[in-house]
Amino acid sequence: MYPFLVLSFIFFILEKKILKINFATNFPIKIYILFTLFLYTLGIYNQTLVEDFKLNSKLFVIFCLLCFALSYQWKNSGGIGEKAFVYGVSMSIIITLINMASYWFNYGEIVLTKGSEVSEILNIKRPYLGIFIVTSIFIQLKNISRGFWNKNYYWLVLTQLIFVILISARLATMLALIAVFIHFLALYKNHKIKLTLFLLAAIGLVALVMLNPIMQKRLKIEEGYKFDLERTLDHEPRYVILSCASDFLSEGIPFFGYSGNNELQSKLNNCYANKIKKKGKREYYLRAQFHTHNAYLNFTFLGGWVALLLFVSLLLYPIFKSKYPIETKFMMLIFGCFFLFENVLHTNHGSIFFGIFYMYYLNNKKQISN
Repeated sequence: MYPFLVLSFIFFILEKKILKINFATNFPIKIYILFTLFLYTLGIYNQTLVEDFKLNSKLFVIFCLLCFALSYQWKNSGGIGEKAFVYGVSMSIIITLINMASYWFNYGEIVLTKGSEVSEILNIKRPYLGIFIVTSIFIQLKNISRGFWNKNYYWLVLTQLIFVILISARLATMLALIAVFIHFLALYKNHKIKLTLFLLAAIGLVALVMLNPIMQKRLKIEEGYKFDLERTLDHEPRYVILSCASDFLSEGIPFFGYSGNNELQSKLNNCYANKIKKKGKREYYLRAQFHTHNAYLNFTFLGGWVALLLFVSLLLYPIFKSKYPIETKFMMLIFGCFFLFENVLHTNHGSIFFGIFYMYYLNNKKQISN
């Protein structure tokens, strides 16, 4: 994908389309440019710009995608781009189902509770596939409610919702249920019978989530629905990572953060070595080189409080500005929640996903509400 984006951006500049973009009137992209330049400046000062090239290059890719999005005027929602994304997600679900059938044929079972097996079956990290499905569901509900798409898409929404419950993507399941609940609550608020049926269906969906054996294993729910918090925390990498991050914060991090990703990873590894008592688990964490799995913490450690403030502003600005519709605000909520559990902007899938959808929804503003 990246070589294609680089060539596209070169032709983009040669066509002089970038000169037609009015950066001055688009406050969020000014924040993003300042955020990126700030991190690059720190990289030059700390002599880690080349060392962290794989991470820093993602920020430039996002800038390219933001420029592409800014060069077009979105007349309304529900265009070919959104349909392409929805159909692409649907195709990935079909491929995943084929992989699951193949895995079951070869091994006699389908294991979706361990990371290695899940990656082999899904061909993508579960949180990313889950958040893509949530976005697809959100796009369909938004376009149905606006009258851009017909109601036949409800069947696709239902299929994708059941699939995200099946694979037990925890954050995605929660966000998908919230999106569906808000949509139908608004749709049937003046129809008591339909509202009652919907609430019963919603209770059924929540029951489906809790009865899902994969979800029960991931949440460490035993027979009798006893929730084992201690065992859950013991199996959850983010709990250990968050504990280490809490220690770093209590010790006091430099105002402009640590000197590059290698120093941060070294501190995390030292924390794992000292904090994790089980030998096998400790060796696994050190071998896997677990990062912060939290974009807010990651940018705080790599750029200090200034970087965190700029990063958070990218989400808070459209949420609190009245000129953006509820769809844009909900999309920022999706990003905000996703950033809590993944270093989204430091991955290929995440940077492309953010770069496309961030500016796309900022460009719509209130015109689609009219």
